[in-house]
Amino acid sequence: MPAVYSIAFDEETNKRIIDRLKLKETYPDASNTLSIAELQANYNSLTYWIHQELKPKHHTLFAAPSISYLFWDGITKSDPTCENMHLAPNQGNKATQIFIDEQIAEGHLDPQVESTPGKVNQTLLVHGNYVHKDMQALFRYLIYFNSIQEGVFKYGNVKLLAWLTPTDVLKYTGITSQYRKSNSFIANCYADIDVIAYSNSKKDKKVERSLSLFKDAIKLPEKEGQPDVCLIEMQSNHNKCNVKHQEEFDFVVHKLCMLSATPISSSCKLLGPGADEYFAEVLPQNILKKSAADLTEHEMALISEEFYLWPFKPDFRMELYMEH
Repeated sequence: MPAVYSIAFDEETNKRIIDRLKLKETYPDASNTLSIAELQANYNSLTYWIHQELKPKHHTLFAAPSISYLFWDGITKSDPTCENMHLAPNQGNKATQIFIDEQIAEGHLDPQVESTPGKVNQTLLVHGNYVHKDMQALFRYLIYFNSIQEGVFKYGNVKLLAWLTPTDVLKYTGITSQYRKSNSFIANCYADIDVIAYSNSKKDKKVERSLSLFKDAIKLPEKEGQPDVCLIEMQSNHNKCNVKHQEEFDFVVHKLCMLSATPISSSCKLLGPGADEYFAEVLPQNILKKSAADLTEHEMALISEEFYLWPFKPDFRMELYMEH
């Protein structure tokens, strides 16, 4: 049975995905400026076709497990169009920031800081395969790193293309209130997320009902022996909700999502003694009547700002750090 790390589609399907991503339009000078970091490269046909489409200045693969490292090593040696692909030393199942920084120091990646609001970073594109259950925690780390602008996201306005299972994607898109919990708020408040393509051979009704709301998403062909997968585009955007105080935002999200179906007028009591009286005075009624699951990211950011301004808020940082 094929490894669940494998994501293999035909040339036509990959080109449809690339057209949907508008990569050449997004990175018009890729050959001179763009570095692609392939985290958890494994077996992924889109990796090859992105390289053919963009012909980037640098394309570094962090491949795991060892057998996929050998696979890409064979590709780089046998296909002249892939000669400038670089395989980072195999570090097992984790491409941590230490290993990425090593590749930058050695000149195999050359990201530059981009701080212009609304402008996609032209020097770094991140692509990764997080379908296997062992990789799902690594994707959550990426969500967190984007929120604090660290790791690959410290360069600003970086685009991430990530493969996940469709059911995992539901946790991060927050497209329906059922899935609007802490993961989706943290992901969507600091990034614009779009579903590019997905498969649903299991005919999962929750998946179809939610992901079909992304009208331009490509329905991927079913592949025997391959799990259902979903490709999302996550464009880092720290100007989206203009969160001014991230620690307060993280704490508010964590607490309110503990009672995600409860009106804010009641769930806000979790933020500290007297919180219900304070927020009753500073928040509009339409927000107080909503549950956390029904809030927009902007409304959650507003609550966190009022929490920051609350003169009697508790010392929450120890609890927040223990949670992380």
